Amino acid sequence: MKLKKDLVKILAGTLEYLEKHIYYEDFLDHFAMFFNDRLGLNICSLYFINNEYQHFELLPKQENTAPVKFNSYLAQYLKNNQEPIDIRQIDGSVQTLLEKDQDQLFRLQQFDWILPIDFNKELVAFILLNVNSGRIRDITQIHHFFKLLMTTITPKILFERYAIHNRKNFLKRFRYDKLALGGKMAASASHEIKNLLGSFSATIEYLNELEQISRQDLTENFSQIQTALDQANNILKSMMSIAKYEEMRFETLNLSGLVDELLDLLYFRYSKNIEIERIYQENIIIKTSRQFLSQALINILLNS
Repeated sequence: MKLKKDLVKILAGTLEYLEKHIYYEDFLDHFAMFFNDRLGLNICSLYFINNEYQHFELLPKQENTAPVKFNSYLAQYLKNNQEPIDIRQIDGSVQTLLEKDQDQLFRLQQFDWILPIDFNKELVAFILLNVNSGRIRDITQIHHFFKLLMTTITPKILFERYAIHNRKNFLKRFRYDKLALGGKMAASASHEIKNLLGSFSATIEYLNELEQISRQDLTENFSQIQTALDQANNILKSMMSIAKYEEMRFETLNLSGLVDELLDLLYFRYSKNIEIERIYQENIIIKTSRQFLSQALINILLNS
């Protein structure tokens, strides 16, 4: 079916508008208002597919509004009737079954037409609307308009959902791994800090025992304390970096320096019975995520 020129223009404008949105799915929450203005319709609601929960859900979501299950009588009826459905014209027994199947939908929403929307021969959405007498003759064109629109944006919405779902799973696993690493490294870090605190105590005790303290003694010993403080600070920073999640951010860093830092952090775990020989080029400069690479290297070091 060829779309009328005015609808072609609205469709093109809609797609252009959508390109400016970050997420296509956000648009579905404004679907009714958007097209009521542009098409002169009274769209009551849009139900869109949710494969994860095996139902069609009302958008925007509303509390106390039941979704339409895939195996419901209404969903099966719409799959078998791909043309606009005039509720007032369907068989009385069928209407009774529909109303019984979706009591809340028919009771709370006043509509005359249902427009089933399919994609790749699968029902992906349906629209409930009222059509004034002046536009009834255009109902087939309006239905075709929505089918063309949804054919364009449905794969993008489903891809967005897939990407967001996978990202959530990745972040969940990533955080779990970080907590596990934090537990493995706690003993090593606490031992190193304990040693550094011991050196503080020894230095202060040494200064306390001197009858006279020269400026040179103060300079040398405070220099040692400052070095130990810097080491303790670096250990804490490394621990915090591993334990805290941050968005992936690329930066330029020295790979060999990072390996040295992580080996020092893990020293207590291997120092008793493992000897490590460091044979690698100095100043290997790369651009990567420090946090993600650190976690990968720590996994390798601990597991080896």
